[in-house]
Amino acid sequence: MRGSTTVDEPQIVRFPAPDIAVVVSRGAVIMAAETEPPADRWVVATWTLIRRDNRWLLTAYHNCPA
Repeated sequence: MRGSTTVDEPQIVRFPAPDIAVVVSRGAVIMAAETEPPADRWVVATWTLIRRDNRWLLTAYHNCPA
């Protein structure tokens, strides 16, 4: 994985409460020799975040093939 990077494109951001965020994104890993990931490597991810002490913390994450 050396030299790889990730890309995440937020699609939906919702705030069910002021200190809770749910983000649905489209993302993939780009390997070192690539300029963009192949179509079969994209995933749809759901992130659940909470705000504590003015910091956003990830509390749950899930992804599946796009």
